[in-house]
Amino acid sequence: MMTLSFQLYPTFWRGERMEKHKILVVDDDVDLCDSLKVLLENAGYEMSSACSKAEGLEKTRREHPDLIILDVMMETWQDGFEMSRELKGDPAFQAVPILILTSVEARTGIEFRSTAGDPAWLPVEGFLDKPVPPNKLLAEVRRLLQNPGASQRITGAAPRRGTVARSESCLSERSQMASGE
Repeated sequence: MMTLSFQLYPTFWRGERMEKHKILVVDDDVDLCDSLKVLLENAGYEMSSACSKAEGLEKTRREHPDLIILDVMMETWQDGFEMSRELKGDPAFQAVPILILTSVEARTGIEFRSTAGDPAWLPVEGFLDKPVPPNKLLAEVRRLLQNPGASQRITGAAPRRGTVARSESCLSERSQMASGE
């Protein structure tokens, strides 16, 4: 007889069968996506990724994730900000928690964390700075999935990098950029 630890294999009831939480990671860093995929799937989550705001919005509408982990700077420096406002403005996705995972503060010198949670500027439920230790990222993922509508004071930069999964369009975009197309 096999028993599962809920900490290692977080699941929830949907109807009559047990399913994994679906997490969508939107980040243009393919290496980070690869690492996060390993981390999240080993923790018992189902993960998909997108490497741009447009792909992230399309996958959100198609896959209906339980949580979105979102970078800020992708094709433009504000893509993540715009995507979070667009999703929170759509009644179909207002309840989906969004976790910002970014290095925007380190790269710009501008402090954004204090605006996280503001419904007009940065309507998100969590904010972590890259790099982040895997245990801190997993703790925040668990918190947001256990209480998706709950607000909590957003804090904390972290000293190490976490990880996620490859998106075919990310790879093809990088190949095109490398070949000069």
